[in-house]
Amino acid sequence: MEKQKITRANSSSLRAKRRRKKRILRRIVIVTYYSLWVLFFALIIYFGSSFIRSHFFDSSDSISAESKIIMYKGNNNTLDTSPTTHKSDSSTKAKLEENKDPALKQKITDDGKLIVCIDAGHGGNDKGCNTKKRNEKTDTLKVALEVKKYLSQKDVKVILTRSSDKYLSLEERVKIAKKNKCDYFVSIHRNCGAGSGFETWHYSTPTKEAESLSQNVHNNIVKYGVSKDRGVKGGTQEDPTTDYYVLRNTTMPSCLVELGFLNQYRDNLYFDEKYKDYAQAIGDAILDTYKQYHK
Repeated sequence: MEKQKITRANSSSLRAKRRRKKRILRRIVIVTYYSLWVLFFALIIYFGSSFIRSHFFDSSDSISAESKIIMYKGNNNTLDTSPTTHKSDSSTKAKLEENKDPALKQKITDDGKLIVCIDAGHGGNDKGCNTKKRNEKTDTLKVALEVKKYLSQKDVKVILTRSSDKYLSLEERVKIAKKNKCDYFVSIHRNCGAGSGFETWHYSTPTKEAESLSQNVHNNIVKYGVSKDRGVKGGTQEDPTTDYYVLRNTTMPSCLVELGFLNQYRDNLYFDEKYKDYAQAIGDAILDTYKQYHK
């Protein structure tokens, strides 16, 4: 009789323990379930807001001193944390004095042979504009190689200032174009900072042929599609009466293209989808300009 009572007591205790365990387990399941839903909605809000900012607002809305975007000016890798447009290969006052005589500017060797210099901006330890995921020097080389490939098929001699990840000073780039007696010079870059879109630069007082080259390159690229047309401009961002080094010191019609902002999501989408089209656009513009003035 005593043994039967002990068994019943143990059984009752076991049932109570099982009920407690079930309640605890049920609470854990409920907490986990609702926590997952909260996390799910938090991720939707986070990525949704990031998507909206990147697609419908300028990059200036998200750039700050603590931004992951790193911007460099020129070739000396000086960090620029200001939310201003990147001044790719901008000239110093000393460099601007190098070519004072307008008569030396932008002549073409009219010998019936078209020789073109394509300059992939930056290279080597000079990354140009860069983020954790991409940098300007890689994008510019990618386009330059495509331009050479396209123009070579048209029997045009193409001189690349660099064909690999190599550092070149601005002076060396200009010397390459002069040494090879190039008829045109096109420098390829990407922007960074507060803004978006594509723009083309020429010498502040260009010849008609240099102006036509710049306009033809610009119009052709815009036809393929850009996030925003920022226009054809002369001079520099700081002063329309000064010039970027490679434009002032080359002695042939020249222009500099900025293929969108590297820190702008939409510009990167356009670039990645259309960089081969942009290369063809540059090539066709060069051919059209040459035919216009020399045939």
